[in-house]
Amino acid sequence: MLGVCRSGRFRILLSAIAVAMLGGQALAQDFTGTRALDIPARPGIVDPFKLPAKTVYSKDHVVVGFYSNSTAAVRELAARQVGLSLRPGQDPTRHMILDITPASERMGLTVESAVRALLRNPAIRYAEFDVKLERDYIPNDTRFSELWGLNNTGQTGGTFDADIDAPEAWDIVLNHPEVVVADCDDGFDYNHPDLAGGMWQNPGEIPGNGIDDDSNGFIDDVLGWDFSDGDSSPLPASGDSHGTHTAGTIGAEFDNNVGITGVGPNVRIMGLRIYGGATAWMTALANAIDYAWANGASVISVSYNLDGYTQAVSDAIGRAKAADVVYCNSAGNNGAQNPPRQGLRAAHDNVVLVAASDHNDGKASFSNYGSLVEIAAPGVDILSTTPSNTYSVFSGTSMACPHAASTIAVVRSMNPGLSARQVIDLMVSTADKPSNLLATVPGGRINLNNALEIDNTPPADIANLTVNKRGVTAAGFRMTASGDDGMSGVASHYEVRLSDSPIDNGNFGSAQAMPHVFSSTPAGTEFNFVVNGVEPAAPKYIGVRAVDNLGNRSNVKSFGPFATNPAVLNDDVEGSSLFASSSTWAVTNSNSFSPANSWTDSPGGNYASNADEALVQSTPVVVTGPVSLTFMASMDLESGYDYLRLEVSINGGTYSEVKTWTGSATAWSQQNVAVNASNGDSLQFRFRLTSDGSVNRDGVYLDDFRVVSMAQVLFDDMEGSSDFAPDSPWALSSENAFSPTRAWSDSPGGNYANNEDASLEGTVDYDLRNIINPTMSFMANYNLESGYDYMYVMASGDAGANYNVLGSLNGSSSSNWVAQSFGMPNVDFARVKFRLTSDGSVVRDGVYLDDLTIFGEPCEEVVAFPGYVGLNNFLGDISTRALNVDVLDAGTNNVAANFSVNPTVAGSVATGTYMFVTDTVGTYDVRVKCDGYLAKRVNGVVIAQNMGQVSHILTPGDADGDNAVTGNDLIITRLALGSTPGSPRWDARADINGDLVVDFRDVRAVALNMGAVGD
Repeated sequence: MLGVCRSGRFRILLSAIAVAMLGGQALAQDFTGTRALDIPARPGIVDPFKLPAKTVYSKDHVVVGFYSNSTAAVRELAARQVGLSLRPGQDPTRHMILDITPASERMGLTVESAVRALLRNPAIRYAEFDVKLERDYIPNDTRFSELWGLNNTGQTGGTFDADIDAPEAWDIVLNHPEVVVADCDDGFDYNHPDLAGGMWQNPGEIPGNGIDDDSNGFIDDVLGWDFSDGDSSPLPASGDSHGTHTAGTIGAEFDNNVGITGVGPNVRIMGLRIYGGATAWMTALANAIDYAWANGASVISVSYNLDGYTQAVSDAIGRAKAADVVYCNSAGNNGAQNPPRQGLRAAHDNVVLVAASDHNDGKASFSNYGSLVEIAAPGVDILSTTPSNTYSVFSGTSMACPHAASTIAVVRSMNPGLSARQVIDLMVSTADKPSNLLATVPGGRINLNNALEIDNTPPADIANLTVNKRGVTAAGFRMTASGDDGMSGVASHYEVRLSDSPIDNGNFGSAQAMPHVFSSTPAGTEFNFVVNGVEPAAPKYIGVRAVDNLGNRSNVKSFGPFATNPAVLNDDVEGSSLFASSSTWAVTNSNSFSPANSWTDSPGGNYASNADEALVQSTPVVVTGPVSLTFMASMDLESGYDYLRLEVSINGGTYSEVKTWTGSATAWSQQNVAVNASNGDSLQFRFRLTSDGSVNRDGVYLDDFRVVSMAQVLFDDMEGSSDFAPDSPWALSSENAFSPTRAWSDSPGGNYANNEDASLEGTVDYDLRNIINPTMSFMANYNLESGYDYMYVMASGDAGANYNVLGSLNGSSSSNWVAQSFGMPNVDFARVKFRLTSDGSVVRDGVYLDDLTIFGEPCEEVVAFPGYVGLNNFLGDISTRALNVDVLDAGTNNVAANFSVNPTVAGSVATGTYMFVTDTVGTYDVRVKCDGYLAKRVNGVVIAQNMGQVSHILTPGDADGDNAVTGNDLIITRLALGSTPGSPRWDARADINGDLVVDFRDVRAVALNMGAVGD
């Protein structure tokens, strides 16, 4: 019997391993994004075969999450069938670790094949690899003696007050209860003089008695726990200093005459070691997260790379959310947009991802950013504690994360009623919004003092709002800034909306919110800003209000009407659309930018696996030169696997790809894609949604398509004199060029080096004053290590003093020349820069750059002309009496511009004000006429920004409109005398005074002015 039993088990094991090994044959294919068809998809579950490049994971065990109704027997059988063993003492309601048995290993079982086999088991919710943790910091040996991140006086050469205003907040903080932050890291030196007094101590545990006094499953966990080595001491290993550094930022002791001070004087540090010992896998982090929320932490701080996050970690964060605990994670140091770890924020709203800022309030060059990276904090050259009573300066988003975590903890101690999400929202809403950060981290940089402030005073109303630039899909405006409290301080930000009619406090919420980027400036300062997504050639009104750091709002200031220039093609998806699809694409009203409809790839749900769905422009458009396709987009795509692709066919040729998008950016934003067409070219655009075999999202919504002619301000084919000053080894090379013979190369003749950081920096400031929404386009042929080596595309609006990252190149163009385009800031002058960085291993051929072009929507300076009109003896509704306004070349009757406007009543019924927007800037004569009145001319009017009001007082009596009062005008009024609208003799021309009755007053107006002639 025993022999048969053993034989049976052996046959089962062999069979299971054979199945697992067969599954493993497709492993390489799965890592490129294709799941084997016989493995059922699990919506909402992390796909274990989609790990970032270079991800390291355990080769001797796997991680499994069983369904809650599974029994011990089911779990044991599931492990045994694949050749695995369950580790004892694990909580089956969380993740469980299964080890490869020695026998299975000898027969060739791998973790890859084991996971594949486990995924076929219906009792298993997920199976995955245990991914190795990596820290998000960059060591720096340069030591600074002061904490600029807490209080920036310019001591490191940075910008005054580019800090979190910690000292200003400490007087308030010291009067509030202690709060606990769990620091999940490589351990920390709790014997450090600056940390010993800031330790969390488990109140339910008696030190050193070898008993689990509080029955939490951990013996003698007085100061936390070591999940890496499985003991009660969270001290770091020799050479590990990362955790001691983050701990110091969180809660180094306050006012002890030693070293430094942490962000939060009332914060206590719970030390949870997850790295540096025998185990540094994601399961150690998952266990630490569960320990933290279960033992009283209000905030969890993790400064580690979670781009390869696992389902076990995601589930643990979900349990922390249920306990109302904030999970704070570093954004990462790849300089990349929309890093994969954003998936954790998308799944759990108690998560906040933190970018790094520098001492000038710019985004650190290495810092990741994205639509779900909500906030930035100081992360460059940060001084903090390190082991053995030392202090060191480190850089990285690892340094930014503890700044944010401690700030959140302090705010929670003062506002215990706020939920995890509410306290994150408060931190973001009260953050400083420096202009250097707005393009990449719109949430701004944390400010502890702002988050603690009690303020009921709103900003003052903004002043002098006017339009000053007119493009096609964008318009430029100018206004005088408001303050934080009235006209004191600086407003946090501004809200901007558009409407077809004037906007006020009552209807502001129903007007269309507009994408815009502009910085807050000191109260009373005039500044310019640009609004995108404007409907071309349509009269619009803009409404703006100021918001302070606590959400108090000013009254709305409205301006209008204004209109932009017409587009070559315009489709707002409201009537007959210029696009069509025979696939899943359809028009929907569930999510649109304006006003009701948009196109979506998957109406009513998520897109399918292995999708390839096209939305095609129905009729080609003929253009006169380079154009840009602009559209509004809201996207939710699996990052790195599912894509929106834009393709163009020129003159009926094959479609070629011009741009791709991936990842999540659900807020509506304007996309601009350049096409370098020639006069007479016929263009046809096509959008394609493509997906891989697993993980489906909501997809894409597209609205307001416009084709806009572009004005070119630069074309550099790299053949003549150079506009660049290259760092070595950048050089002009003829080994690989797009046209005709030369291109810039970061490493001519070979591969770039390890740990490279070399820039190709422009020396010329290009004049962008006659374009709006400038775009930089170039041809690139590149081969960079995916996920690790990058070429950053940058621009500066201040002659190279500061650069903004516009985007980056990564991966490979497969030896092809590919067109690249990046939006540039709306500044008067700009220079460009290309920066190549590499990590410490795997070098490639690098980047070749050719045919650099800068272009944008052509725009002109415009002025709001303010007018005042008086109609002598008028008694009706002046707003119904249209004014004809001629702008005349000075001293002539040559009409430079003409406008028809209706005035608004101002004071008496006979006076009104009006406004029109014109690009006729300079000195002109202005003539105004309306029905029944003689024209009046004012000479020598200087039309310019902020010009004064121009007044015209008109003389009545011109019934026939010939600009003279004659006997014919008297005949017209006498023939209609006594008539009203609808009566047989009614003649509207005879109602000179507009009171809807022709009487003696109209006749008298003619008689008294008989013989008068208008200007």
